[in-house]
Amino acid sequence: MFWFQPGATAGHVAIRGLLIAFIATICWALYGVLVKRPSAGLGSIRSFGLISFITSVLLFPLTCAFGNVATPVEVSWFVNLVLAISAVTCITMAHVLYYVAIQEIGVALAQTLQLLCPLGAVALSAWIFGEHLTTAQLWSAAILLFGAFLAMRVKPVATTETAENI
Repeated sequence: MFWFQPGATAGHVAIRGLLIAFIATICWALYGVLVKRPSAGLGSIRSFGLISFITSVLLFPLTCAFGNVATPVEVSWFVNLVLAISAVTCITMAHVLYYVAIQEIGVALAQTLQLLCPLGAVALSAWIFGEHLTTAQLWSAAILLFGAFLAMRVKPVATTETAENI
């Protein structure tokens, strides 16, 4: 997808940005696999609470080093309200439902269905902010939908039973 970005036609692709994106992808995949066992033992809500706490503790030094800790005080109350509502509803619901999905359909299928997240972001950006979709974005959305369709055709129960019998 980085070929469709502005500036890519000039021949310059930010290798550092690609490296960061690939590392983030590997980290998300590792997160999806490693969270399966603890979420099965703790339950989805406790798992989210524990992981949120650990993430906050680990990100605080990075915020101090690279960010501005005073930002919540500097912005309006409405911005903080929107962020709080977003965190409580969207992020919490997404994580809890993701953990439930891992327990119900397995890591591979739950992670594959995460491919629909960019499609949702594109659609919501077009609806809420009036962003215009490009042809490349529409083609990418079609590819994501096709990939999700193929992922849904996988039979996770048979795969799980076969793996347990080995």
